[in-house]
Amino acid sequence: MDIITWSDEYSVGVSELDNQHKKIIALINELNASREISSRSEKLHNILGRIIIYAQNHLDYEENLLRKNAYPDFENHLRKHQDYKLKVSDFAVDILEYREDLPEKLLNYLNQWWMDHILKEDMQYKPFFEEKGIT
Repeated sequence: MDIITWSDEYSVGVSELDNQHKKIIALINELNASREISSRSEKLHNILGRIIIYAQNHLDYEENLLRKNAYPDFENHLRKHQDYKLKVSDFAVDILEYREDLPEKLLNYLNQWWMDHILKEDMQYKPFFEEKGIT
């Protein structure tokens, strides 16, 4: 069962960003489906690695789009991304220590952070991109 189901309410109005958000949600759902596996599992390490890499690429893409278009709240948005990257890096270190509670903690963090970020932070740039005709 999926922990998150894509809804139009998550759309930021920029198709490439929406597609990337959908992929991140799919990866979180994949982690959810595997959360009962041991923190020693290669499958868990693989999913975490894919989430880290894909999210990094997404955040870089989003930051470049915001910077290129002179988004007025760019610095604040960038700080949110940097905080996320640090936290996920901490999780990556913890997973190497085989903490059994990690999959559940990681899943909870990713679920909460991405939903909050899309629905609160990313929605703030939606009217900005609409005004500029960026879809």
